Amino acid sequence: MNTKILSIFVCALLFTSVLAINAKEESDIKQENVSIVFSEPDIKQGVQYITLNIEEANSYINEPGKPILPVYIKIFKFPFGTKIKDVIFTPSQINQKTISGDIQPFPEPVPLEYIKTIDEKNNIEDFLIKDNSVYDSMDFFPKEWHNYRVGCGLDDSNRVVYLRIQFYPVRYSPGQNIIKYTNTVDIKVEYYEPKEQPIVADEYDMVLITPSDFSEKFQPLVDYKNDSGIITNLVTLDEIYEGVYFPVEGRDNQEKIKYFIKNAIEEWNIKYVLLGGGANKVPVRVSYVQDTMEYNFISDLYYADIYDSNGAFCSWDSNDNSLFGEYDYQGRTDYVDLYPDVCLGRLSCRELSEVSSVVNKIITYESTGAYMNNWFSNFVVVGGDTFPDSGNVPEGELLNENAIGIMEDFTPDKIWATNGKLQFAVNIDNAIDNGAGFLYMTGHGTHENWASHPLNDFETWWPVAGYYYYRIELYTNARLPIVIIGGCSNCKFSGENCFGWSFVKNPDGGGIASYGNSALGWGFIGSSCPLGLTGGMELSAFKAFEPLDAKTTGELWNKALTNYINEFGLSYNLHYKTVEEWLSFSDPSMRIKKVSDKPEKPDKPTGPTLGTIGLEYTYETQATDPNGDMVKCCFDWGDNSVGWTDWLTSGDIGTLNHIWDKPGDYSIKVKVRDEYGLDSGWSDPLTVTIVSDAPYLDIIKIKGGIGKVSAVIKNIGLIEALDVNCNISVKGGIFKLINDFKKETFDTIDVQGEKTISSGNIFGLGLIDITVSANALSVNTTTKKAQGFVFGPFVFIQ
Repeated sequence: MNTKILSIFVCALLFTSVLAINAKEESDIKQENVSIVFSEPDIKQGVQYITLNIEEANSYINEPGKPILPVYIKIFKFPFGTKIKDVIFTPSQINQKTISGDIQPFPEPVPLEYIKTIDEKNNIEDFLIKDNSVYDSMDFFPKEWHNYRVGCGLDDSNRVVYLRIQFYPVRYSPGQNIIKYTNTVDIKVEYYEPKEQPIVADEYDMVLITPSDFSEKFQPLVDYKNDSGIITNLVTLDEIYEGVYFPVEGRDNQEKIKYFIKNAIEEWNIKYVLLGGGANKVPVRVSYVQDTMEYNFISDLYYADIYDSNGAFCSWDSNDNSLFGEYDYQGRTDYVDLYPDVCLGRLSCRELSEVSSVVNKIITYESTGAYMNNWFSNFVVVGGDTFPDSGNVPEGELLNENAIGIMEDFTPDKIWATNGKLQFAVNIDNAIDNGAGFLYMTGHGTHENWASHPLNDFETWWPVAGYYYYRIELYTNARLPIVIIGGCSNCKFSGENCFGWSFVKNPDGGGIASYGNSALGWGFIGSSCPLGLTGGMELSAFKAFEPLDAKTTGELWNKALTNYINEFGLSYNLHYKTVEEWLSFSDPSMRIKKVSDKPEKPDKPTGPTLGTIGLEYTYETQATDPNGDMVKCCFDWGDNSVGWTDWLTSGDIGTLNHIWDKPGDYSIKVKVRDEYGLDSGWSDPLTVTIVSDAPYLDIIKIKGGIGKVSAVIKNIGLIEALDVNCNISVKGGIFKLINDFKKETFDTIDVQGEKTISSGNIFGLGLIDITVSANALSVNTTTKKAQGFVFGPFVFIQ
């Protein structure tokens, strides 16, 4: 009896506990409520189809072959870690109406490189192919009044949970020729607030991930970023793979990098990720979204989409078969979130020599505030007729017009088929050379070139002979645009040549950042071209800049992707591919909008104007910033070296010391940098004469000629040089057959006097290395090297 009573008591206690837990969970539920009132549908009968609009709707169903019905989309943003319990839609005042005809289907997408398949179509109506599973059905489409999707992403500097709700105020039964529509819907979002988040120190803003052999060349960029308020940590791939910072996680190198980025977010609170190297240096992830044309393609979004909708690690391999981002690949589809959780860019340098030139471009662009110059408000738009259609719509120009409408503060320069400018590439060259903040090219492409068509002439490509990467690599324009490219594979960087990368790679011009597709793009023909896929993504990039206020190149990429997902959704495979293939060649932290004014040009530095080698001298100037920002001074000593002061308060005196080790006249100048990385102009120079109270030897010239190499030795000291020993070495040529060494001694070289030493007879073919040296008792030893080329008896010095 006692056992039975005890059992009853325990069961009652457990039941009470469950009720208490459920009551607590119910009390933890938060709500957001929205009510929308819709107008009556506006129904219009066209030649072949009915169109239907509702004033309050802000989008349309955009699935190929499905009826184009109005959609109301709303985006909710919640703190990271929020759990969406449910979204409850309550439509009311539901009405019904009979219509006389089919509602127009959404057009069929077409691949951007397959013109022949389109030539077989007679007009645009052929692309309005009805989905018979819908149009032959008595059921209402869509099946429900609503759907919603949850994801995690970066919103400015905060990671958030996105809730994208999609409500259909009209549903359609084609088999019955009936529509149902509602005048009102109440939407209730139930969610759990996140538990208290751990406090993460803002240790770094950006990580630069690069191979060890690139790290030294990237270090000046890291130094500049730290100067400009973007606290940056350079991390080598070896350090990631060896667990120097965080325990190693991941099945392969790509996943190890992605887990490292996750840890850097959670431990350092980073916003930016820069991948410093091409596909041969920093590994790429390929995605398996199927479009019937390509097997797989590169997607750098893999490294930015860190979290799934629950805030857990998003592997892009939910079925755990080591094939990533599958969409209908052999019947399999992986879950991917696709909202980027960091601002990411890649500098696709394949060789060490590329790194320094790209780094110098970025520092110059940002430190001079290029985006604050008048020319930045110019907007070069390039387009033609991408596809044949019955309406004679030049799709490239229409997309350009849409972009011009978005970038309303910019002055467009139209390089179009309809004005004849697209025919010749020199018109694009000249427009870029004039200076523009943005260059927008939309049409067709490959990884090596870009082109489009004259109006209704799809046998002809403009510009004549195409527009190739090697043309871009010859640019010498000082005013660098941000480049948005519409076309197939223009940013495919798996090989040596890449059209999009050539803009950034060019050390003497080109562009400062570029965006485009890493694979085959898809779009819509005629006036439908802005309604999603490649055209929609291109326009999202401009929306990211202007209404969404992207301030850096990484934010431009991040906000473009986020906007695309929010605006067009992810209802079928080509949306997934469009998002995943959109690539950014840029330093993601590079500013492209004004954040401060430049410091004022400093006065000429003051200090001694006559000195002796080996002694230290002090120079100073005043550093002033119009915004009162912290500043530091850079002294250029005129001997190929510079020095920086510590940070100063605006108005303070910047002071620095220097020692010269060679006599001569030197021009000292100073510039001032503020805490945003903006530099003033250089000051007027101060000339300083440095002398030596002893002989001082200098090799002032190495020259070629017929059958020999010669060099000029000069005494630039204040006393004559005695017993000067000189030698000259020439080595190289094919099979290293050239190997000449000659030594010569001069009794004296007077002050400012010169002597010439020459090699023996040189004859051969190929590259040569030349080394000249000179020394004397109690005098400096000087050495100079050069390279040349021998062709028979002729010697040329590089």
